[in-house]
Amino acid sequence: MTGVIKVNELQGRSAAGSIIVTGEGNSNTINLQQGLTKHWSCWNQSGTLTANDSFNQSSLTDNQAAYTTTAFTNNMNNNDYAYSGCTQGSGNGQPVFCEFLLSNKLTSSTRVRTLNNTSNADQDPDDVMMHTHGDLA
Repeated sequence: MTGVIKVNELQGRSAAGSIIVTGEGNSNTINLQQGLTKHWSCWNQSGTLTANDSFNQSSLTDNQAAYTTTAFTNNMNNNDYAYSGCTQGSGNGQPVFCEFLLSNKLTSSTRVRTLNNTSNADQDPDDVMMHTHGDLA
C-alpha cells in the first residue's frame, strides 16, 4: 500500500489520537481507529463452556443450551455496535450464529444464540467465534 499516515492531527474530521490513512492519489481517507475490532472471542460451547482465546472480554456466561453472554472488559460507547460470528460443526444441520434479542445488546455485554440451520433447534457447537466493531466508551 502506498499513502501517507498522519497521527494525532485533527484534519477537520478526526479526533486527537486517531489515525487517518490517506490512500493513493490523496483522494480517500480512512479513520483506522474506527475500523479496528474492539472485541473478539473464540469459545467451545459444547459441554462445559470454555473460552479458547479472546480480546477485550471479561467473561463468558452459559445462560442455557445455545445461549451465551459475552461481557466486555472495556464497555462499548452505546448499543449501536455491530458484531458477527460463525460456528463450526459437522454433518447435516450445521450450527449457525445469531443475535438473541436486541434488548440483550448492552454496552457491557451481549447475548448470542447458536442454532441448527435445518431444524432451527438450539445447538451447542464445539467452536463459536465472534468479533465486535464500534466505539469504546
